[in-house]
Amino acid sequence: MSELTHPDISNLFGIVSYKIYPAENGGQQSIATFYAELNKRVSLTLLVSRDNEVSGETTISTVPILYSGLLSWLNLFLLYKIRRLIQQKNITCLLVDHSYYAWFAMLLSKLSGVPFIIRSHNIETHRFHDLGRWYSKLYEKYESRIHRQAHYNWWISRNDLKYATKKWNVSPEKSAVTTYGTLLRSEPDKLVRLQQRERLLSLLQVSQTDILYYFNGSLNYAPNVAAIRTIVYDIVPRLELKNISFQIIITGSGLSLAWQKVLSNIPRIHYLGFQENIDLYWEGTDCFINPVTLGSGIKTKIIESLSHGLPTVSTRSGMKGLERPTLQKVLVSVRDYDWEDFTNQMIAVTQSTVKWRIPLEFYQEFSLPNIVQNALLSLQTNVSR
Repeated sequence: MSELTHPDISNLFGIVSYKIYPAENGGQQSIATFYAELNKRVSLTLLVSRDNEVSGETTISTVPILYSGLLSWLNLFLLYKIRRLIQQKNITCLLVDHSYYAWFAMLLSKLSGVPFIIRSHNIETHRFHDLGRWYSKLYEKYESRIHRQAHYNWWISRNDLKYATKKWNVSPEKSAVTTYGTLLRSEPDKLVRLQQRERLLSLLQVSQTDILYYFNGSLNYAPNVAAIRTIVYDIVPRLELKNISFQIIITGSGLSLAWQKVLSNIPRIHYLGFQENIDLYWEGTDCFINPVTLGSGIKTKIIESLSHGLPTVSTRSGMKGLERPTLQKVLVSVRDYDWEDFTNQMIAVTQSTVKWRIPLEFYQEFSLPNIVQNALLSLQTNVSR
């Protein structure tokens, strides 16, 4: 019997094809914090796009030379320059975020002889299908192939791993789950939440009796824009018919001027843009809402809300990968597009006299240090075949 030898990750070269510094949304923060934690355990060099502003934000050795977006193809002209860098630093493994940029890691791997790992944040094929992209089936052929060619794959959820091994014949021996994580070890205590709520009420100049609902995300991302539309045209009108006093707070960067104008005309909605001190909103609001019906993968926003002890109401699509019996009291699932039930659950969660706490198991499973450590451990075992 032979042994399958996993890549040596002791001297790692990470590849991120877009801006993560400064981290202004959940996706950027999840990558930045993951690499920061990884940097504590291995020698790491991070290759990022030119629009990153890395001074002072990270201790990671960072090389901001990649072109991003529509200019990504120009990175082909950097292949030999980056190969020399890989050789100079004696890199032992490449790690690329997202399948859509894994072709670049594959080319570097072939040129340098260094193996590569894909850290998948979702099944991109599913996301493109949900968004109605004509090329979703064509992309699946690429996505399945690039994951089979990778020397190892880190999947964001058990569901994604199961799909890839069953539908794409990706080897389970070259796969592990490496989800999003949190650095928090417990939820804020009651006094902290009360203090943060007082700050928010003062900031918004609203009544003490108002229920504060919260939505956050990257607001130039189509599934989140669709969620904004749902909040405006499906949720707010229904809440107003329920005769309750409420406010909805929305934060995040990238919202179009057209949508900003729409939100500015709705008194109960407070769009506050990108917020550096986002803990104020996680800890000072009463309920996080996630009316997202498009996209795939685990939503970082839900892990953030739960890690801060914030009760959350979500569509079923919006909580894929987080279906846990221990979370049912704090993460309420609603059928997609059933906005009447969604608003009823929003009210029920905030009016309940029983305050459920986030189970300890959640912090153990989604502890970022544990996740990174387990990711490294998954590469340290030779599998007999």
